[in-house]
Amino acid sequence: MIRAALGAGLLALTVMSAQADELHLPALYDVRGVAADDTLNIRQAPSASSTIIGTLAPDATGIEVVAKGPTGSWGRINTGEQSGFVSLAFLTRQPGQPTIMDTPVTQCFGTEPFWGITFRHTGATTGGTWSTPEETRDLSFLIGPRAAGRADRFAITGTGTSLVTKRTLTGVIRAEYCTDGMSDRQYGLAIDLLSLKGGTDRTLFTGCCSIAPLQP
Repeated sequence: MIRAALGAGLLALTVMSAQADELHLPALYDVRGVAADDTLNIRQAPSASSTIIGTLAPDATGIEVVAKGPTGSWGRINTGEQSGFVSLAFLTRQPGQPTIMDTPVTQCFGTEPFWGITFRHTGATTGGTWSTPEETRDLSFLIGPRAAGRADRFAITGTGTSLVTKRTLTGVIRAEYCTDGMSDRQYGLAIDLLSLKGGTDRTLFTGCCSIAPLQP
């Protein structure tokens, strides 16, 4: 009886750990264990025999892993306009990312209609630029809170006032596979975003988010 209870407890713990591990992605990784004169291959599928679609430098950092392959030994990343897989044996996870809230989101975006937010994190302050084909505006953002009782989603709120109208953005970012609708890239965060402009113009946007470092 005791052994059975212990076994069931260990099984439950294993399942919970596996589920928690999935919630910890996306996360940022650095390349490790690759010779200085070599590169790390990005493959089309999670297999050493799959087609090479790109490479990473031996000192590459800030690689966003959005999901793991079926065996857990490969990580899905984006390269160019597509996604591929890298062996996790040559990637090390950057510290300080126990949940998705602990790695700052750098950008969120969507299509039909096109929209985007580029975030600027400075200490405890978060700013950002909201952009659509018709408008570009700087906003102040509050990140959080996290959903009660779960680690896979959190809220964001952005506000900004021009001389004429006020813009308020309220959204929920969640750990979920997401595509941008324009390429074969895949992301580990999705967002639903309600935009209020001037108190009467209400639009619900959907899209993806990324924690990858912004390109200069």
